[in-house]
Amino acid sequence: MAQIPGMTYRTLGRTGLRVSRVGLGSGGPSRLGQSHGGDALVERLVKQAVNLGINLIDTAPGYGTEAALGAALSSISDPVYLATKVWCYPNVHDKDPHTRPLTDPVHVYQSVEQSLRNLRTETIDLLQLHGARAPGLPLLLEHLVPAMIRLREQGKIRFLGTTESPGNDPAQDMAAQACPSGFFDTIMIQYSIFDQEAERRTFPLAQEHDIGVLGMCATRAAFTAPQALTQMLDQLNPDGENLDFLLQGPVCSFADAAYRFAAAQDRIHTLLVGTGNPDHLLESTAAILGSPLPAEHLQLLKKRFGHLDGTILWPEYN
Repeated sequence: MAQIPGMTYRTLGRTGLRVSRVGLGSGGPSRLGQSHGGDALVERLVKQAVNLGINLIDTAPGYGTEAALGAALSSISDPVYLATKVWCYPNVHDKDPHTRPLTDPVHVYQSVEQSLRNLRTETIDLLQLHGARAPGLPLLLEHLVPAMIRLREQGKIRFLGTTESPGNDPAQDMAAQACPSGFFDTIMIQYSIFDQEAERRTFPLAQEHDIGVLGMCATRAAFTAPQALTQMLDQLNPDGENLDFLLQGPVCSFADAAYRFAAAQDRIHTLLVGTGNPDHLLESTAAILGSPLPAEHLQLLKKRFGHLDGTILWPEYN
C-alpha cells in the first residue's frame, strides 16, 4: 500500500471540536471486529485508528460495541472524542417510519448512564438520537431532547446530535426539520455515489445553521460486494454502462472510489469508516486522505447518479 497521508482535521460546526477527516464507526456486521476477532481485535483496531490520527469514534448501545470500545480506550492516553446514541423507538428492527417514538425521558437517562459505564468515561462528547424519523421528530423534540439538554447541563454530555434512518427517509425529511430546529449541534447522514440527496437539502441547511456533519454509508454493500454492485448497475443502467472508468491511477477498488467521492464533499466534516478489519481501515483512510477523483469523474458520477436519493441502497425498506 502507498504511504498514507497525514491526518487532516476540520471544525465540527458550532461544536468547535477539531475532528479528524476520518472517523471510526463501530456499527455494521463487523462490530469493530467483535464478530470475528473478539476484544483483542477491537483493541488492535482502536489503537491503529488513534495512531492514524483518528480522534472521533462513533458507537451506539444498539451496536453492542460500547463496552469493548471502553476497554480498548482505557489503555490509550491520546484524546478521543466519543459519540454514542440513544435509541428512540420501541423496536430496533421496526422499519415503519410512522411508528410512534419513545417519549419517556427516563429512557434517555438510563441509556446514557449505561453508556457512561460501558465507555468508562464521565462525559460523552456527542449524544445523538439514533435513527430519528421525520414523522416522530416533533415528539422527540418535545419529550426526549429536554432530557438530553438536562444531561448536558449536568456535564454528562457535551453536544446534541441526531442521525437519520436512510432506509426510512431517503428524502432526508428528518434532516430538513432537524437542522433549523435549533436543538442539534450535529447531524449524521448518508452520502454516496448512489445517494446524493444531501447535496439538494441537508448540506445547505447544515451549513446555514453551522451544524457539524458526520457522513456515513459512503460505500454501503454495493461498493464492497462486486455482485451487488453489478446488480445495482443493471437496475440503474439497462444499457450496460459500468463504472470501470473509476479504476484508474491510485484508485484500486470501487470501495476506494466511493470513499474518494464522498471525501470530495467538503461539507462533510468527518467521514465514518465502519470496519472490524485493520487492513480495511488503512485502505479506507488512504482513500479518504489521498488524491481526489479526477474532476471529470466526479462530474460524470453526479450527472449519471445525481438524481438518486439512496432508495436503491435499502431494498429491505421498499
